[in-house]
Amino acid sequence: MTFDQIKELANSGKLEEAINALKEHLPEGHQILFNSHILLQSQWNRLKIDQQEKILSSQDYSVAFHKIRLTILNFIDELSALN
Repeated sequence: MTFDQIKELANSGKLEEAINALKEHLPEGHQILFNSHILLQSQWNRLKIDQQEKILSSQDYSVAFHKIRLTILNFIDELSALN
């Protein structure tokens, strides 16, 4: 999947798919990006759990959702700069 396709997933709200697709583009041996990807997955998983358990208000969920989306887009830009 191309970076543009992953951006489209993120922009259409399919964050989990976008996060999973990013994993294919992680450069081998780049521990910082690998760790950043794990953190991103963790944030997404925590947000899903918090939403299911009704821990967050809809406004808090929306803010967190958009922060993760922005992180995905920035992550793509960082990966693109390496290529």
